[in-house]
Amino acid sequence: MKLNEWRLIDLEKENGLFNTNLDQAIKEEIELGNSGPTILFTEWEPTVSIGRSESLSKDVNLEACTSHNVGVVRRLSGGNSVYLDDGYLVFSIIAPMNTFYDRMDKTGLCRDICDAVVSALRKLNIPAEFHKPDNVIVRNGKGVQTIGNSGQRIGEIFYAHGSIRYELKNFDVFLDVLKVNGYPIHRYHEEIRSVLGEVISFNSKINKEDIKKELALSFSERYGIKLRKKDLTDREIERVELIGKEQERDYWLRDEETYKTKGICYLFLDGTNLVPSLHPILPYSKPSPPEEGSELHATT
Repeated sequence: MKLNEWRLIDLEKENGLFNTNLDQAIKEEIELGNSGPTILFTEWEPTVSIGRSESLSKDVNLEACTSHNVGVVRRLSGGNSVYLDDGYLVFSIIAPMNTFYDRMDKTGLCRDICDAVVSALRKLNIPAEFHKPDNVIVRNGKGVQTIGNSGQRIGEIFYAHGSIRYELKNFDVFLDVLKVNGYPIHRYHEEIRSVLGEVISFNSKINKEDIKKELALSFSERYGIKLRKKDLTDREIERVELIGKEQERDYWLRDEETYKTKGICYLFLDGTNLVPSLHPILPYSKPSPPEEGSELHATT
């Protein structure tokens, strides 16, 4: 692949609706030829993000979200619910498929991006490993904790988005706002906490800026790209706002009859439940497969 220039955009904290719709806005502007391939770092206000066809009523406690001032968004990709706040580092890669390796399919590219994340974390003394299909894990004694990312191809544009838990700040809020198949999860807090690690528990000397730097370098080396720091364009910002208005008009967040409970993605690894005591209340439906744009990413 020839050395080419990509944008590196590093944003300050924004609400979940803005960050969720930003990927779509950038994707559209790349399709129109107005923007170039982009690596994006975002900081999130407390937000629950649910999958495209996930049941809002069964997997999210809306009253608790209101009480804790936690936003709720429905993303275009599939998969399970996630809770995000400023304890997480969230990144997106948005680029035409033809900018990547020849004939690499979407699943292979998800693996490749995971490998780049593993490389970056290892340079920071985080014992990261790849785990199929699209997860990055760390081992803590006999247990497994996971960092993951997912990919979705829309037309000729591929985007991957992933999150790394730098610090678990609001576990009590996590327990309040998320549900599994309609059931509250407080009683399972000890087991759930055991699979939710933190980067700082492996290396307390690093900060999120250190991780961003290594991720950018890892992606640059892997894809032969030169990153230049840029700002969002006015067109992208305007499109984000318009997408939000369109979603409000179309009642995008509300459930439809076919939507199903998916559970919490942090608690699954390759479709396997990491919290045994949850088994009786699980919906017995594995997380969406990669071709549906799944997000199998529980994060450390």
